Amino acid sequence: MPGRYREVIDKLNATQANALMRWAECTGQNNDMPPSLPAFLEAIGQDLIESSVLFHCHDPLDFEYASIGNQVVDQISANFEGKRMSNLQGKGPGSKIWTFLSDVLAQEAPNIEAMPYVGPNPDLSHASLVALPFRDENTGNNQILLVVTFEKWPFLKEASDLRARIDSLRDFLSGAAN
Repeated sequence: MPGRYREVIDKLNATQANALMRWAECTGQNNDMPPSLPAFLEAIGQDLIESSVLFHCHDPLDFEYASIGNQVVDQISANFEGKRMSNLQGKGPGSKIWTFLSDVLAQEAPNIEAMPYVGPNPDLSHASLVALPFRDENTGNNQILLVVTFEKWPFLKEASDLRARIDSLRDFLSGAAN
């Protein structure tokens, strides 16, 4: 494993760490060029696919949701497969996720980020992302595999209690307004 990734491995969950290590191995075998996705996926296994989002990168710059693993679909507000980020509110140019993916594409190197969670599960606070760039051997097109871990709020019990008190206060105030 190249030394440049050693210090971040212990901050990742097992699926993300294994994906990053395998990507680094494949890159080393490919003259430091982003590896091909099929060979990588064959070696890494199904757990990774279930917790990942695959983007096809287009020119002019855009990111298409090519596939979304079931563990990710379960935590997001909609299944965006087949849609381009530029057509989705809050995900297009200038958004945090767009900027993150653009940087990965430009650098042709993995990147790690924590993004605020936006979705239907109130117990989640953010998503930990590991982005791995790939190059399609046949077309030369770029792809990015985003390995996602959803994180719960720290002190979840206290946050849940606070949320219940806030909801109770909202109910009281909305009743007083009527």
